[in-house]
Amino acid sequence: MFYIIKKIFFLLTPGQQKKFLAMQVLVVIAAFTEIIGVISIVPFMSIVGNLEMINENKFIAELYILSRLESELHFVFVIGIIVLLLLFLSSLISIFTIWRLTMFAAQIGTEIGDRLYSYYLHQNWLYHSAQNSAELTKKVVNETQRVTNGILMPLMTMNAKIALAFFMLLSLFIYDPLVALVGMVVFGGAYLFLYLIVRSRFLSNGRNITTIY
Repeated sequence: MFYIIKKIFFLLTPGQQKKFLAMQVLVVIAAFTEIIGVISIVPFMSIVGNLEMINENKFIAELYILSRLESELHFVFVIGIIVLLLLFLSSLISIFTIWRLTMFAAQIGTEIGDRLYSYYLHQNWLYHSAQNSAELTKKVVNETQRVTNGILMPLMTMNAKIALAFFMLLSLFIYDPLVALVGMVVFGGAYLFLYLIVRSRFLSNGRNITTIY
């Protein structure tokens, strides 16, 4: 898998490679904001469940004093609004990121198809006389579409999920290292198990599709 990804990456033009790296920065930002939105729910729910935390927790008590709100209920209400705004902002960034990744993958697939078509178009008559036009058309249309839908778009989505999982594990590790390690082993083992099961089937289906189309 990594060999295919590396090969496709080097097929990109320098400008496309720079855009790809820029997309990864956007992925990290989206994952970071999503984690912040999720983490912000925990202290809010703790305060809602126990209003005494406003006075017991030194940091929250200082925030309450600085807010100069009339009552503890007003303070909880303001915190709830801030949490909702954070969740809304993280959702907007996530939607924008997914949209940009999808558009970028589709654009790369189209440009690869154009380059392949241009390459065939500039070949001499002897080359075309020895080639099957249907086979060339299949490579330009079907194969580039398979690369876009089967590799580029899943790769973009995978990078986003990896970044999100990394920040989530980092947050869990800071909160409770034991829970983070157990979760990493359980989910990592489950993913590896599923990958080993479906890998051969996917390879077989890919070869069949290549042969048929």
